[in-house]
Amino acid sequence: MSNILIINGAKKFAHSNGQLNDTLTEVADGLLRDLGHDVKIVRAESDYDVKAEVQHFVWADVVIWQMPGWWMGAPWTVKKYMDDVFTEGHGTLYASDGRTRSDASKKYGSGGLIQGKKYMLSLTWNAPMEGFHRQRSVLPRRWRGWRIPAVSQGQSVPRNGSATDLYHQ
Repeated sequence: MSNILIINGAKKFAHSNGQLNDTLTEVADGLLRDLGHDVKIVRAESDYDVKAEVQHFVWADVVIWQMPGWWMGAPWTVKKYMDDVFTEGHGTLYASDGRTRSDASKKYGSGGLIQGKKYMLSLTWNAPMEGFHRQRSVLPRRWRGWRIPAVSQGQSVPRNGSATDLYHQ
């Protein structure tokens, strides 16, 4: 089976206590373990060991980012986690941004050292479904696949579908 790293980006803030993302992380953990996967969970808001987190990315076959969408992006604690871990991971997770001096316009994003891994974005939004479908909505009408150069993109879950099938892969 797979080694799966779940990054829980739940954040207590103002009127939100982060409970939905905590719950989704717990459900994913239980389901994945029941299916025979090895799972490690880190909370982005915690006092993590940066060197250990780099090794979690090396260990993982799949990385699941569980977090809320805040103002069209990740909570600052997730961004800080990414900055801390990916900066520390230079030489282990990536060698460079991939460009060369002979042609700086080519190969940008190809310097990753942990090729072949998969990821899943599991994002929660405090928005009605209609907010994603209105013609002039500030929310994207259709999420397009994101490409993270160091890993390969996983499947999309249909709008009204279930992530269960993704966990079986």
